[in-house]
Amino acid sequence: LASVARIGLAAALAAFVLLAVLAGTTHRVAPGEIAVRQSRWGGGIEARDRGPGRHFGVRGWHAWHRLEQRARVAAFGHGESFGGVVDAGPAPELRTGAGNAVRVRAAVPWRLRAGAAHELVRAGLKSTYASLVRSRVADVLAESLGGLTAEELADTGARMARVDETLGRLRTALEPLFVEPLSLQVHHVAFGKQYEALLQQKQLSRQLALLAEAGRKVEEELLLNMEEKEGEAAVERIRGEVDREIEELRSRRRLEFSEVLSATAAYDSERRSEARAAHDRLVAEAEVELYRARSL
Repeated sequence: LASVARIGLAAALAAFVLLAVLAGTTHRVAPGEIAVRQSRWGGGIEARDRGPGRHFGVRGWHAWHRLEQRARVAAFGHGESFGGVVDAGPAPELRTGAGNAVRVRAAVPWRLRAGAAHELVRAGLKSTYASLVRSRVADVLAESLGGLTAEELADTGARMARVDETLGRLRTALEPLFVEPLSLQVHHVAFGKQYEALLQQKQLSRQLALLAEAGRKVEEELLLNMEEKEGEAAVERIRGEVDREIEELRSRRRLEFSEVLSATAAYDSERRSEARAAHDRLVAEAEVELYRARSL
């Protein structure tokens, strides 16, 4: 029992020492994080980004800088900040080309560029880069979307074309912060109440004009259909008249043919009767002459 106790105590002591060594010489990076190692006593910041897992690092000798690896979102016009990876806040008030105030609800997902975390730490932007990203995104949105007219903002095609152009500007503006935008999403565009009423009135007028144009086309189609139906009716009427004339001609020809057949039959019967009477008379006369000849 004493030997077993000594062995157990030695194993526990060895495990404790091993865990202490691991804790003192390794650093755990959680999923969704990027870590950058820094030597406190020479060497400075290591030019390498370390992903999730355990990495060698001596406690007290090395310092670790942990950054968010997941994509984050700079949201505008979505209320207060949600915390975490979504940084939400009020939308900046923009001005159209005509000077009208407009609020744009938008969101820009972004993340650190691959392999650039150590450069960001070396530049001293670890604690401020998120707020700088939001500020620069707001400036680019105000500069790019603010130049559109109200009609262009209301038009989906023109708005999407400017969104694609703005995304390119965002990449250029965020490059010094070692991050990249993933997309630009414009969720809502709102003008002032009076201007919204004016836009709705314009849109209603445009819809009424489109409705009138559609009604005109429907009337033209109805007129064309009526003309087609009238043409079809005329064709049917002409076809009926032609059929009637053909039938009358057929009836007339049948009657004439019947008359010809009747006349032919009457002529045939008459000629046959005459021929039969002449035959019978000649036969009778021949018999009389034969009788006379026999008598003589």
